[in-house]
Amino acid sequence: MLPYQNKFLDYLNHEKRSSHHTILAYERDLNIFSQFLGNHLGQEPTENDLKTLTDDQLQSFMTHSILKEQVSKQTVNRRLSSIKAFFKFLNRKKILRNDQVFLVHNMKAEKAPPKAISPKEVIDVLTKLRPPKEGANMASKRNYALVLSMYGLGVRISEALSLNVKDAFADRIIILGKGGKERSLPVPKPVRSALEELAKERGIEKGDEALFVNARYSERLTARAAQIIIKNIRQELGLPEHLTPHTLRHCFATHLLENGADIRTLQELLGHSSLSATERYLAVNAQELKKSHDESHPLNK
Repeated sequence: MLPYQNKFLDYLNHEKRSSHHTILAYERDLNIFSQFLGNHLGQEPTENDLKTLTDDQLQSFMTHSILKEQVSKQTVNRRLSSIKAFFKFLNRKKILRNDQVFLVHNMKAEKAPPKAISPKEVIDVLTKLRPPKEGANMASKRNYALVLSMYGLGVRISEALSLNVKDAFADRIIILGKGGKERSLPVPKPVRSALEELAKERGIEKGDEALFVNARYSERLTARAAQIIIKNIRQELGLPEHLTPHTLRHCFATHLLENGADIRTLQELLGHSSLSATERYLAVNAQELKKSHDESHPLNK
């Protein structure tokens, strides 16, 4: 236990009137830090150890939590918040002062990719969106081609909207991704067919003109406009709220993994600069597989 830890817990209980659950959480976090500090110092932490605690020592605790305990960044940030609250109490009560701990910042938590929908659900969406062979207008062909491109190519919404008319007739297209990094993507036949139909609807079959344009044909569709289009489609067809442009990209990644694609190939297709970004999809896929196993295996019944 840290020096003055009980005073802090009493303060939370009697002055701040924190809930029992909150107090236990603070106590748990401070005990974990006290144990780490004691192991690091070779003795129980003293008042002087608190006074001389450095930001490097606190940073080492955070790294230890990630690497040795393998807890999440969110958990590390919560522990850091508890430690800072403890030292803020010590400063305010004039027990001791140490401003080093406030130099340490939260770890940047990685966002989990959005939840994918099943291949059947994606096909159902595309079937509902597919324009009729006769009498379809430009907007319906554009919306269908846009959704199909994001799922079929695994591109970001900005990358899909950067496509030009000449790309509609290519077997492979060059995408300029984040950081100016180029990647070459194969175009599945259904995607190429939808893009060709859209280009022909506009009466142009070559050139660097924008492929996805607004209703007035005057300028390239913006990301915000495309998001509104997807939202309207979602509402009109009664689709789940989490179906967004990025969900379609996530579906592309998840469905490829489920069908045996290797992680390095997927990294290239998605245009990720680091493998860790792609591994997020692998982790989520593993979670889904475990959930399916838990729900379906006879031994779990």
